[in-house]
Amino acid sequence: MFDRSAIMNIAWAMFREENTFNGVLVFGADGHRDFGRCLRRAWHDARAAAGRLYQAELALDERTAALRADIDALRYKSGRYDVAGMQSRLQSELFRLTA
Repeated sequence: MFDRSAIMNIAWAMFREENTFNGVLVFGADGHRDFGRCLRRAWHDARAAAGRLYQAELALDERTAALRADIDALRYKSGRYDVAGMQSRLQSELFRLTA
């Protein structure tokens, strides 16, 4: 079984780390959605540590890693490529996968 209390503490730590500005916790309009994303990521990390990821989750991890690598590689494209268009397309796909 998983330690649900520890997973919740990790999710809150992630949320605080991402939403703190000058030492103040800032809640945006989508604060609930942000915490939900942190909680999903904490559960994902716990399942990964326990070796209980499903095949779909493994494929999703591989795809998001590939997208992040492609976004990083755009810095090295020459000026003749539409880097802004490529980057927005890749980032929107990454956002859809991680949302």
